[in-house]
Amino acid sequence: MREVLPLLASGDVEGSLLAETRSHVARCEACREAVFEYGAQGMLLRASVPPESSESLWGALKERIKPRSEDWSDFGGEA
Repeated sequence: MREVLPLLASGDVEGSLLAETRSHVARCEACREAVFEYGAQGMLLRASVPPESSESLWGALKERIKPRSEDWSDFGGEA
């Protein structure tokens, strides 16, 4: 049941599994708290703003990652 709780919090459970999970959560305080926590974490993630990438960041990453080949064209770089 624990593996379904994040899916319940995000609204990704349907049908009989949804009914079964809701019924369980109604009776189980620990799972109710877990669903609340998963929901709160999801709200925080949706509200956060991803950092903007920059050319300097991409350049630093390219230097740290050893390519399998020298052709970076598949990754937005120069061939």
